[in-house]
Parts: sequence; structure tokens; C-alpha cells
Amino acid sequence: MLKKIPFSSDAEDAIRWLSGALISLAVIHGLIGLIYITCGTCGGLWGSWLMFSADPILGVVMTTIVLIGFVIGLILLFQAFVLLGARTQFALVLQTDDDDQTYLVKGLAKLRTFFIVEIIFLLLAIASSALTAVQSALQLGSHLI
Repeated sequence: MLKKIPFSSDAEDAIRWLSGALISLAVIHGLIGLIYITCGTCGGLWGSWLMFSADPILGVVMTTIVLIGFVIGLILLFQAFVLLGARTQFALVLQTDDDDQTYLVKGLAKLRTFFIVEIIFLLLAIASSALTAVQSALQLGSHLI
């Protein structure tokens, strides 16, 4: 089994750039996830509580949207940690001379996890958008009556 893979300087630069990009992406995901969890959930639950008093159906729809937002925040935080794990593996390729192939495989596996979770994230975003459209239609309908 090949332990050390002889990379060209261009390939090492590409791995170095990827490591930096993964850190940036992880920070962005982490910050947005924290914003979703803290601000979105607190403000959204307060709005849901107020909505329940006006219209229970709209309150349920709004609470569902807020909970989906909370799950989206958790997913973003999870993705941030997965990206940091992938970055660590790619950085080990550059920093060590012992097991490049294993580090590359582990890094790519973490990126695979990231993109699978991204599909779940997309489905939740679509569900949230659909529920927001339902909520808007219900609110519009209640104003027309």
C-alpha cells in the first residue's frame, strides 16, 4: 500500500487552498447556524405564541416553520464540524509523510457526508418555503373574509 503520495507543487497548492476554503466555509456555516438557532428560534417562537392567540392554525404553521429553522441551524452546525474534520484530513496530507492515501480517503468521506447532509438541508428549505407559502395564503384568506 502506498503511504506517501508524491504531489507536485501545484497539487500541494491546490490541497492547501482547499484546506483554507474549508475553514472559511465551516466558519460561515457555524455562524449562520448559531444565528438560526438563537435569534430565529427565540423570535420565531415568540411570534408563534402571539399567532396562536389570533389564529391557532396559523400558530401551528408558524411553529412548524420555526422548528424547521431550528433543525436547519443544527444541520449548519453539524456541517461546520464535518468541514473542519475534512480540512484536518487534507492538512495532514501536507504536514505528514506517513499515510497520505488514508488522509485523502477520510477527507473525501467527510466531504461526501457534507454533501449528503446538504441534500437533506435543501429538502428542509423547500419544506420551509412551502409552509411559508401556506401561511401567507392562510393569512391572506383570513383578511379577505
